[in-house]
Amino acid sequence: MEKKSQKLEADLRSSGKKHAERIQELQRHQQQAFQSFQDLEERISAVAARVVHLGEQLEGVNTPREHAADAQRLMGYFSEFLSGNINSDVLTNPHRINETADVVRKLHLIAQELPDSNFQEVKLSILNQYKKVEKELLNKFRSAGENNDIEQMQLTAETLSRYQNYQLCVDAYVEEALRQIDVDESIFEQITSLIDGKSSQISKVFNSPEQVLGKLIQSCYDNRLGEFIHHKLDPLKRKNLELYLSECQKLYEKTSALSAALSKHRPGSDSTFTKKLQRSVFDDFISSYLTDEEMFLKKRSKELLDRYYERQGHEKRGLGSEMASKVGSIFGSDNRKVEILISEELAASVLQETHSAFRRCGALSPSNLIAENGLKIFNILLEFLIKQHVQYAIDFGLTQAPSAEPKTEPDMSMFLLVQEANTVWHLFEKQFNDDLLPLTAQSPIHAEAVQARKSMKDAMETSMDSALEKTITSAIGYAKNILKSEQKRNDFLSDELASQATPACRTAVEYLHKVISSMKKHLDGENIDLILIALGGKFYTLIYEHLQAFQFSSMGGMLAICDIKEYRTAAKSLNSVLVDSKFDTLHALCNLLIAVPENLRQVCTGDQLANLDKNVLHNFVKLRTDYKANNLQRLFT
Repeated sequence: MEKKSQKLEADLRSSGKKHAERIQELQRHQQQAFQSFQDLEERISAVAARVVHLGEQLEGVNTPREHAADAQRLMGYFSEFLSGNINSDVLTNPHRINETADVVRKLHLIAQELPDSNFQEVKLSILNQYKKVEKELLNKFRSAGENNDIEQMQLTAETLSRYQNYQLCVDAYVEEALRQIDVDESIFEQITSLIDGKSSQISKVFNSPEQVLGKLIQSCYDNRLGEFIHHKLDPLKRKNLELYLSECQKLYEKTSALSAALSKHRPGSDSTFTKKLQRSVFDDFISSYLTDEEMFLKKRSKELLDRYYERQGHEKRGLGSEMASKVGSIFGSDNRKVEILISEELAASVLQETHSAFRRCGALSPSNLIAENGLKIFNILLEFLIKQHVQYAIDFGLTQAPSAEPKTEPDMSMFLLVQEANTVWHLFEKQFNDDLLPLTAQSPIHAEAVQARKSMKDAMETSMDSALEKTITSAIGYAKNILKSEQKRNDFLSDELASQATPACRTAVEYLHKVISSMKKHLDGENIDLILIALGGKFYTLIYEHLQAFQFSSMGGMLAICDIKEYRTAAKSLNSVLVDSKFDTLHALCNLLIAVPENLRQVCTGDQLANLDKNVLHNFVKLRTDYKANNLQRLFT
């Protein structure tokens, strides 16, 4: 085994040695091959340099030769013009018009350098030929366009691009394209279709496609679209301002959609190109937009108001203090129904007009004037709807307010008047938020609008508060008249035990419920809570003062307590803790009318009466018929 192992190791060493020698030999061959490749690359580079040098030498020789040949040919053609005998095929063959154009253009450039004194005639001849060729090229371009021969159009346009009146080629193309547009209601779709279709064609035909496409779009706006818009709007502006404004907005919005659709072409990389064209087309109308809008809106608002008052048979009049007193003397009858001159239908009509006006303002006003114009429209709305209609109706209603102490049941229509005024104001505020706010929110002008709204709201609320106060005062005055006329002097002097409230009390409570029902029907929100509290306070004062006018026997005191329970129950429908507390105290005071003399001091120090002024307690005790007989004054001295 050991011998076999040694033999294998010897064989392995022998193989390793042979392998290493083979690798070394391959490395030598690789180095030789790499060196051969480098030598070959250097030789190729040298040959290439010689070829380039030779080519430059040949070109240096050939170019002057070609220039000389061209010059020789041009001199030959020039000689023909000089002699007046033009017979070369290149100058007379109509099928070689592009070659003719190149030759004539070069001769024209040469002729311009020659003095007029010796070459006037030949220069004129070449110029005439120049114009003739140019005209033939334009005709050929038009013909190719009619046949939709793109290749011929491109070749002709390329030739004409080196001529002075190349722009005529562009004009001819645009003119031919515009013939495809009919000036009718479908013009917007036609323009979109035309530009989309011609865009790729222009890219193939002209060297400066963006300029040509811009020229075509501009011509569509300035000529066809401008013609259509003026044709639609000019007659309307003279005859019907409402239709004119509506149609102007409609056309402007359609044009805006067209501009957005065409903006993808962006001629000259100007994304606002079509917007500028749009402003140019509408400039005559937009420059006078606000004047037209104000004129229409004022006229329409006045017409709506006049029509409403005419239907009502009402003649508006100034409501200064002198006029108000005169009107009040005419309408001051307590049982006359207050005339309500607020119309939700009228308000909706006026608001619809201003809604349309705000929309037009956003579309037709220059961007830097949108907020300012929006404020002007808002002021018109404020003037006609709020000042001349709502505020006027409230002020007129105040002149009809019932007296403070009516003898007959007063009209409660003031509550309806306030409800109608609030309804219209809510509609007004909704339009303020929905239509005006988006126009002015980002402008300092918004603060002016908010302040104008606040000032008007404050003035209205002051007038409505006055109307409500007068109505409540009149209602309490009538309740006072009920109690005064129906409450008998000896009602509370009876010795019989009472089982129910007095008739006067029941009548007054019935009327109070009627008033409260009317208030809840027509008022809501914070208004109803505050007004009910005010009514409750006045009603409490009325009952308190009413009781002070009577003398009470013991059984009469019980009857008074029955009345107070009725009053207190009625007052609870006002949902006021303060009013309830007052009537609870009044109920406790009435206990002073029925308590036996020896218990009066204890009653006066009870929970509900302990904090009352001693004079209040004393005044109530004075109402007892036994006040002097039992010397009750001693309890308060």
